Amino acid sequence: LIAMLAARAKNQDTVPLYGCFVIGRNWYFVILEGDKYAISKDFSCVDGEILDIYRILKGLRYQIEKIVNK
Repeated sequence: LIAMLAARAKNQDTVPLYGCFVIGRNWYFVILEGDKYAISKDFSCVDGEILDIYRILKGLRYQIEKIVNK
C-alpha cells in the first residue's frame, strides 16, 4: 500500500492503482482509488484457488489495458 501511495504521489494520477502482494502461498489483491483502498481475501496457490488467482490477474490485465489505451 505504501508503494502504491508513493506511485500515486509521484505520478499525480487520478486513475485507480491495482496491485498484489504475496505472503508465503497466499496472494492478496489491492486497489487504491483516491483516498480509499480495498484488500481482497487471501487466495492460496496450492489448492483450487490457483484458478481464481489466474482469473483475477487476467481481469487486472484487462483493466490496466483499458486505462493505458485511453
